[in-house]
Amino acid sequence: MFVHLLTWSWIIGFTFVWILPDGITNLIKPIVICGCMIDVLRKKRSFRIDMFCGGLIVFGVHCVLCSFVASENQWLATVSFGANILYAVCICICGYEKEEYRYMLRMLKAASLVLAVVVLCSNPLPSLPENNVLKLFSVAINKNAVSYLIAPGSLICMDQLLRRRRKIEKLIYAAELAVLVYAGIYPMSRGGFLCILLPIGLLVVDWVIQIIKQKEYTKLYVCIVLSNLCAAVGLLLLQGRYRERLLSMDSYTYFSARDTLAKEGIELVKGSELFGKGFGYYQKMMNTSYGSHNCFVDVYVATGLIGVLLFCGIFVYLLVRLRNNTGRAWLGMAFLCAMVESQMSYQFWIPIAMAYLLCNRERCEVWKE
Repeated sequence: MFVHLLTWSWIIGFTFVWILPDGITNLIKPIVICGCMIDVLRKKRSFRIDMFCGGLIVFGVHCVLCSFVASENQWLATVSFGANILYAVCICICGYEKEEYRYMLRMLKAASLVLAVVVLCSNPLPSLPENNVLKLFSVAINKNAVSYLIAPGSLICMDQLLRRRRKIEKLIYAAELAVLVYAGIYPMSRGGFLCILLPIGLLVVDWVIQIIKQKEYTKLYVCIVLSNLCAAVGLLLLQGRYRERLLSMDSYTYFSARDTLAKEGIELVKGSELFGKGFGYYQKMMNTSYGSHNCFVDVYVATGLIGVLLFCGIFVYLLVRLRNNTGRAWLGMAFLCAMVESQMSYQFWIPIAMAYLLCNRERCEVWKE
């Protein structure tokens, strides 16, 4: 029951957070967390607190304390951030069985596919006019977020595609992956595009190494030819502003503006480098509802050097513990999101949660059966 509540809260959150008011979706988090804890206690399920869970708890407590220390604090921003951390804490302190982990993966992929299909129905080809009635729905989702939200589904599909033996299964997963990758290109979000392709690239490299070791060169050649064919078709479908934004080097000068935002954020912390200025301070001083487009900078502004070190510890711990490329791909996805986005919600904590669970060797083999 616990994993079902948690998974469905994720799905409701990242499929409706861009449509419903923030107040409604934020209410889901504490309600589900309380319900999960009651369920765990009712079943007398054992808690498991390790170094990673302890680090997350310390990080969360530090974030709250910074609101007391900082002269300019925003309690609502701190509470919202704390609710997201509690998701990760729940995952860490409660053990998961292999079937529960499999359920999480299946449901996350299904939700990602639903979003991707909505985007595909809204505009079947980038070259066509955007006049479909479903376009209204896709706009409400916030197109820049779609590519991050479907990234977990893309990674799950690729992992299945490379592990499965039956050809019909491979064809199904390849079709699902194509739909998801299209939805990642459609919003023209370069950060989201990287969050899809680079983690998938890690899985492909690992697969190629295994094929070479097994000396199955024919399979490798066929896959290379098919991949190049798919890439060529994809490039032909990319027209106008899509091609310009994703393929033109001139369009990437936009990232210099994000460098400026990061520098301005670092300047704001002067005089309070150790504890930061509290959550919401950057938004208030820069007169924006968003952040600096970089989670590391945002954490530094809000919680100071101590908070940044604790935040970086999340990545260091997992990088040391992980022994498989699937886990590293999840971790890489979370890191890329943190480098180009300010919000540490579903698109950050879901990959972190999956990477943490894959520290368990049994779960690493979940798709091999």
